[in-house]
Amino acid sequence: MSKSKQSQRIGATFTAFQNAMRVLAACRTCDCELVGLERAMELATDEMQRALPVFALLELGTAKHSDLSPLAQHELALGYYALVLVGMMVAKEVGMELACPDRLQRGRHAAIVMLEALTPYVGAAEQAWSNDILLGPARSEGHIVEVHAN
Repeated sequence: MSKSKQSQRIGATFTAFQNAMRVLAACRTCDCELVGLERAMELATDEMQRALPVFALLELGTAKHSDLSPLAQHELALGYYALVLVGMMVAKEVGMELACPDRLQRGRHAAIVMLEALTPYVGAAEQAWSNDILLGPARSEGHIVEVHAN
């Protein structure tokens, strides 16, 4: 894969994530489902718009995480944490399990794929934290693989 195609991976994954969240939001049958999703997505979009150019530098290999300015590192972290927030909302949603279980599952999958795309650019502590939020604490490595295989 060429460097320019590779550098578009996170941007394309984020666009797919946004689309999956729009579809999921449209499936709601009650105001009590996914409360605050739109606001959380606005925040994630704002933060990722600032972080995507920095992620592109890392994807292209033109910069290393350790070479980034504190501001650039902060932008990466805010983008990541905003996405974890959305992922947490979708992962913990129970009201839609009966109305739209397939769309809810696709939304959960989109959140996991999005966070996995960022995995090479975040620290181990952030990865463990987001896995605890999305998959639950104290999950074995085998369980995580099993969840991703489904």
